[in-house]
Amino acid sequence: MFFALTALILIGTWFGLWWARRRGRLSEDLDRDVLYLAVIALLAIGFFWRPLLAGDVWMPADGGDLASFLYPTYRFAADSLRQGILPLWNPYLYGGMPFIGDIQSGLLYPVYLLFYALTPAFTYRHLEWLAAFHFFLAGAAMYLFLRFARRREHPEGRLRRLACLAGAVAFMFSDFFIVHFGNLNMIAVAAWMPLVFLLFHRSLEDRRPALAVWSGLTLGIATLAGHIQITLFIALVLAFWAVWAMGSRWRRKGVWRDNLSPALYLLLTGAVAFGLSAPALLPSLYHAGFTQRTAWSYSQTVQYSFAPGQFISLLVPTFFGRGPALHWGVWDRVETGYIGILPLLLAAAGVILRRERLGRFLLALAAGGFIVAMGLYALLHGWLYQLVPGMGQMRAPARFIVMFDFAVAGLCALGLDALLRPLPRRQRAVLARWWRVLPWLGLAAVLAVWCVVYLALLLSQDKDPTIFLRLSVSANGAGLFAVFTLGSLALFAARRYGRIRPATLGVLAVALIFFDLSSTGSYIDLGTKDPTSTFHHPEIIAFLKSDPSLFRIDARTGIDQFWQPDTALLYGLYDVSGIVNPLLPRDTARYWDGLGSRSTRLYDALNAKYVIAGKDVELDWSRFVSVFDGDPQLNVYLNTQALPRAWVVHQIVTVDDHEEAYARIHAPGFEPAVTAVLEAPAEVEPPAGPDEVHILEMHPNRMVLRVRTGSKGVLVLSEVYYPGWKAWVNGKPAPVLCANYLFRAVPLPAGESLVVLRFSPITWWIGVALCGLTAAGLGIGLWVGKRRKIRA
Repeated sequence: MFFALTALILIGTWFGLWWARRRGRLSEDLDRDVLYLAVIALLAIGFFWRPLLAGDVWMPADGGDLASFLYPTYRFAADSLRQGILPLWNPYLYGGMPFIGDIQSGLLYPVYLLFYALTPAFTYRHLEWLAAFHFFLAGAAMYLFLRFARRREHPEGRLRRLACLAGAVAFMFSDFFIVHFGNLNMIAVAAWMPLVFLLFHRSLEDRRPALAVWSGLTLGIATLAGHIQITLFIALVLAFWAVWAMGSRWRRKGVWRDNLSPALYLLLTGAVAFGLSAPALLPSLYHAGFTQRTAWSYSQTVQYSFAPGQFISLLVPTFFGRGPALHWGVWDRVETGYIGILPLLLAAAGVILRRERLGRFLLALAAGGFIVAMGLYALLHGWLYQLVPGMGQMRAPARFIVMFDFAVAGLCALGLDALLRPLPRRQRAVLARWWRVLPWLGLAAVLAVWCVVYLALLLSQDKDPTIFLRLSVSANGAGLFAVFTLGSLALFAARRYGRIRPATLGVLAVALIFFDLSSTGSYIDLGTKDPTSTFHHPEIIAFLKSDPSLFRIDARTGIDQFWQPDTALLYGLYDVSGIVNPLLPRDTARYWDGLGSRSTRLYDALNAKYVIAGKDVELDWSRFVSVFDGDPQLNVYLNTQALPRAWVVHQIVTVDDHEEAYARIHAPGFEPAVTAVLEAPAEVEPPAGPDEVHILEMHPNRMVLRVRTGSKGVLVLSEVYYPGWKAWVNGKPAPVLCANYLFRAVPLPAGESLVVLRFSPITWWIGVALCGLTAAGLGIGLWVGKRRKIRA
């Protein structure tokens, strides 16, 4: 559906530009650029033809985060939006946590919202198409950046279209995107990087603040896709380019105002991006302070660094097994930056033959991104960890390799563009000197890799089969490295000796890059089993749905191979846990870790009525009873001691701080059904008869209860306490207190009360206001700009 819509847009755009050029209203043949964008779309579909068209495989093979986390998350968002609910809170997992505060949800990303509208009941296949669409988006954005980074008035004109296409193909199928196919939110943000940079770059070159605003608008949209780390990377690239531009202007000794304009443009871009993404960004930044990431040490943030021992993967990406199934080595499987053999050689040619400011910047960016990606193995990452806000809560330094891939793809286009043009005498001399060394270096590299790998393969035939398999995979990679290296050298030789036309050279270069990246990347992580099959347990779901009460399940019993941790989110059930999530509130994690066992009253207070576990599970059979065994692998067990979702207590213990509350609930003899440990005072009276609690409504952002109590008490809800929840009792505002370290509580008067709780965090409303003000400012600026043009 997305590619069909994209095709319609491309066709309409092409026709409009073609008609405008025919009528003399357009001086450039921009309609041809649209045709190249169509080629990029076809290449994206061709690259992923097996999962998208043949439908006989799935990608990633085990689903990865795309199946286990993003699929249920996006389904929950889509279903809620169709019901007219903007889900700021997720009540179904972990006992409840802010949905708007988890930026990974991408709740407000325009592309996802359009996707939800076009696919009323989307499946995992739709997510695969959506991921492939962002590969196309990355290629299209890179093409536009390379094509329009130069002005028309540039002495050499704009880059040739084939050169731009080569850079686009190299970037969109680079290692960062291939490895993270299952991390849709990550590649969705990264796909916008070239377009954000293009607009910011042109704003500096043309001295047009309006383009800086458009850059901020694009960055704001990218931020909403939901991966703050990649947003930070893009911001660092823009900051680096602004500093670079200021340095160039200071050397020319211009006017100080002109020298500082890059910094002002950077602030303008950042302000627009922050303002537009504020509804998602502010709650996420606020929520980060409640997660375990705030206590991360430097040693935790440098996990998944790009180790020097993995550098060979820049040339032979399958040396250590590129996919998760065949990966080996003492290092973590990380992004290694493979972008193809020919792009590396063309990037070197771009550095040698194109001595322009943008090329020098891309070279510096490639070097910087590569060094920072080394993480623990390079000092530069430590400096960024210490100096850049937010770096202390992000791990996986190897992801910085996206900067390297972006820069090398840009240099690749510069190099190919130089080879597609007649070279001046000086550049011909440089190319001749370079050619004296290049073939020998290429042949030496091929022989070295071949000799090492094939010798190891021959000597391991009688060894462990696993070792032999790994070396066989490495040998295949060495063979492909030889083919692509020799093919690249052949193209350079043909250009060096004038045996090939420029257009043919460009087409063959694009074809070789695509062949290289598709041969080493398109089939690396395919599986024949539907990764969402472990979400489907119709018998268990039907049994749980037959219980009319409000309860939670507990599937945290080591059954991930049979039951996906976020299954409850797909079916509107409630779970005490969920998929491992780095943004889980630390109080929730600590409460669970402190339980000790499922035989405590603190566990019962989680409203965990049913435990889903294997048939051989060990439980406390004095309190757990098997109530359903109709599934081949799993049983459902009833917790006979589980507390309800809400109850009233008439005894309280008031403590001074959160730590004292944690200690009190773990004191011997603590009974949460009778006593509440509060961190603020509340008035209670001895019970005067039985209390009644009826839950009337339960929605993501709202909960309504009718409570009848004979005396003043405190309503305790087995719902995670979090700032932003507000309560009204009989229409009057009431405080929401933190009870028993983790839960919510509301003081009640005697008699019958209607209690309404609503999640309405102040950070959300501030974000909405900032977004509205930013949008209004952009609208006013657009109107003023049009008025000035009319007057002119």
